[in-house]
Amino acid sequence: MRKIGILGGMGWYSTSLYYNKINTYINQIRNNKINPEIIMISVNFEQILKLQKENRWDEIEDILIPKAKQIELAGANFLVIPSNTVHKIADKIQETIDIPIVNIVEAVGKKLSKSWCKKPGLLSTKYLINDGFYQRILEEKYNQKVIIPGKKEIEELNDIIVNELINNNVSADSKFYINSIIDELMYRDIDSIILGCTELSSIIDVIASRNVKIINSTELHIREIVHLTVRKNL
Repeated sequence: MRKIGILGGMGWYSTSLYYNKINTYINQIRNNKINPEIIMISVNFEQILKLQKENRWDEIEDILIPKAKQIELAGANFLVIPSNTVHKIADKIQETIDIPIVNIVEAVGKKLSKSWCKKPGLLSTKYLINDGFYQRILEEKYNQKVIIPGKKEIEELNDIIVNELINNNVSADSKFYINSIIDELMYRDIDSIILGCTELSSIIDVIASRNVKIINSTELHIREIVHLTVRKNL
């Protein structure tokens, strides 16, 4: 098996989710007799979040690039960043290391391109949505028309993600509010919902009954990681 490198801590719950699911899926394939080699470095998310709020992405690069190099030097065959938002600088990190980054946006794009979906709604942090890099990749490379929530909804959703979902603790009121955002997106004729934040996978039950296809970025990313590790599909 290939060695997995994880640059985690953004936040802790998403990193633990990746570790748990990677091991669970690989054991399904290998009959509960094995676990993969994982080289992990976890950063201080409080520091990263502060810099995100101040749009100081150069300083985030200065923190993450040395960690990525450490993971490469430790023997990882590829790098995983369990954060949709931090993929904003994935190309910058990739330029500094020789091992490939398994890109979560590309995993989402490939799934969309293999489906009937052409007009997905995007749920994520305001840092990801407002920057537009995620939408540009999906629109230019995968022929999608990405629909985003309104400005107020983006701010409220970001607060829910940062203050609740990051710690795997979301209130009933917040779930109701996310439902209202999805309702608004459905009025705009979306055919799918992209859960563009790793922690959003914990609220799939909120939208499971909706007449839209759920594009769970976390699940797609993890399945690609597992495939690269054991060379088998789930």
